Amino acid sequence: MKNNNKVLSLLGLATKAGKVASGEFSTEKSVKSGRGFLVLVADDASQNTKKKFQNMCDFYEVPIYFIADKEEQLLNHRYAAEG
Repeated sequence: MKNNNKVLSLLGLATKAGKVASGEFSTEKSVKSGRGFLVLVADDASQNTKKKFQNMCDFYEVPIYFIADKEEQLLNHRYAAEG
């Protein structure tokens, strides 16, 4: 749990710095343009979405992690106001 808090804190800092892209379109655009360095996908996303991002990340050599539902809910709650 401590590592999760650390990750979320760092993600919060990156968000405040304007270095986080959220949403399918923005994430895809960032990865394809070379500005995306890590992709986080909700574990309960559709199989098509998971496959799409997995294939894209494999092709562009970008690490991808699937976040468990509980963590995803926390992410959505903490960063939903990002604009």
